[in-house]
Amino acid sequence: MIISKISVLIRLYNGIEYLEESLKSVLDQTYANWEVLIGVNGHGPTGGQILISALEVANRFAKGDSRVRVINLPDARGGAEAMNALVKESVSDWVAILDVDDKWYPEKLMEQVLCIRSLMLTPDVIGTQCEYIGDMRGSPKVPSGYIDVNYFKIENPIINSSVLIRKNLLHYTDLYNLDDYDLWCRLALEKCVFYNINSVLTYHRVHKDSYYNSSRKQDPAALRRHHFSK
Repeated sequence: MIISKISVLIRLYNGIEYLEESLKSVLDQTYANWEVLIGVNGHGPTGGQILISALEVANRFAKGDSRVRVINLPDARGGAEAMNALVKESVSDWVAILDVDDKWYPEKLMEQVLCIRSLMLTPDVIGTQCEYIGDMRGSPKVPSGYIDVNYFKIENPIINSSVLIRKNLLHYTDLYNLDDYDLWCRLALEKCVFYNINSVLTYHRVHKDSYYNSSRKQDPAALRRHHFSK
């Protein structure tokens, strides 16, 4: 399996204070054949101050690098639609997802490309282990290697910001406000191949109010019932 360019997609509604770190972690990648699309959504036709700030960060770090684009998405209603809009704007067959408050180790993309090239059964979705930053320390317990479909019936085994995925498979919904877990469950039921590299290559930021899914709209158990109890 040959992978050339990778499209890195960053949704930006809030969290502009983290954009410098996340963007720098892409610019520092040892694998250099990528583009970055920063999608500003939820701030109106002009993008407001968030768009201005995003452009300032991108221009300062990219220094005219055409691989970095900031796109206003005034018609995107929420994060799921914003991601789907960015997918349409991307030029690559493989897409990497990066939440604006997360970041990567410099070897992240290279390790994923090398892993995909070496595996006998090419994954459709390939993630990594991660390290918590922010208001929590440590690492979550997620499986390594190929992931059985039954794992998705128990919990989400994929770190969203660690993912490299085939572009044609990436389409979010906002079911139960768990767009990433919903996508993984749908793809697992479609017999897509999931794989996690057994290396910590992603930093995932945890905020105090996100230790638990405190929002009533977030219900992982209900999402699992929706997909696996039919």
